[in-house]
Amino acid sequence: MLIPLVLAALQTTARPAEVAPPLRSHHWLVYDESQKGIVLCGGSTPVQESFVFYDDMWRFDGVGWSRIGDLGRRMSGMRVAFHPELGSLVAFGGFTANGRSLGDLREWADGRWSTLHPSLEQAATESGFVYDEKRGRLVLFGGTHGQNQFRGTTWEWDGTSWIRFDVPGPSPRAAHGMVYDARRGKVVLFGGFGPALLGDTWEWDGRRWTRFEGPSPGARNAPGLVFDSRRGRTLLYGGGGPEASFDDTWSFDGAKWEELDVAGPPARTSPGLAYDPGRDLVVLFGGRKTWPSDLSDTWVFDGHAWRESSKR
Repeated sequence: MLIPLVLAALQTTARPAEVAPPLRSHHWLVYDESQKGIVLCGGSTPVQESFVFYDDMWRFDGVGWSRIGDLGRRMSGMRVAFHPELGSLVAFGGFTANGRSLGDLREWADGRWSTLHPSLEQAATESGFVYDEKRGRLVLFGGTHGQNQFRGTTWEWDGTSWIRFDVPGPSPRAAHGMVYDARRGKVVLFGGFGPALLGDTWEWDGRRWTRFEGPSPGARNAPGLVFDSRRGRTLLYGGGGPEASFDDTWSFDGAKWEELDVAGPPARTSPGLAYDPGRDLVVLFGGRKTWPSDLSDTWVFDGHAWRESSKR
């Protein structure tokens, strides 16, 4: 389930140095073309009756993790994408340890974060946020900015300003999966929570949303969703169902969803998931097994089988 945005007695004490990221959920994984590796950003985890929020950044090189920097503030639920024209990572939203939802757009370059655009109008956490390579724009949809306050507006960043699209589309929601399908030039959105669990699939082409009407994975929030550019398909793993988390792996090619007959990581909600095109690996880290138990394991998927990656 989603972490409430109004939190009391938050625990923010730093943990000892680690050789790999500590356990967490509500973090984000993204492939950084400039570093040729997967980058993990932030997140949070329950500790007794409070939460630890993280401000760390880590890089996975296909074998192990190394610490590369920090976010500048402890935060969870942000979304991060690689912007090829800038040659750097850009991040949107999230919420901080005091429960404040954010709406700023930031860039990570030369080892530090700077603000590209401050905004309060679309402040949100657990949004959909991707880079559209065909049109050279960042696409933002949904998110939450308070308890049971869900957004349902589509925005695009053209490099200078945010553009709002008041068009029919997905219902307001947060904790949905959203990726850019580079083969077909469309944004793919699946599921989420708003306030009921959702299991619908939508596509955005820059002008309109179109709902996919075929059979789909079961309704869930916070699934891992990633685009496998080698095989031209969107992959889904896990997420939170009405009674328990899922441990299934699905493939979507624009024409159909297909459940893959593979044994995967243990069931979880809110895993971090990203695709490394150089190594042809989907990388998964952490997530929530059950409340309040988070995970710190790393798994890789080579298109055929999942295996747990050893730590170094």
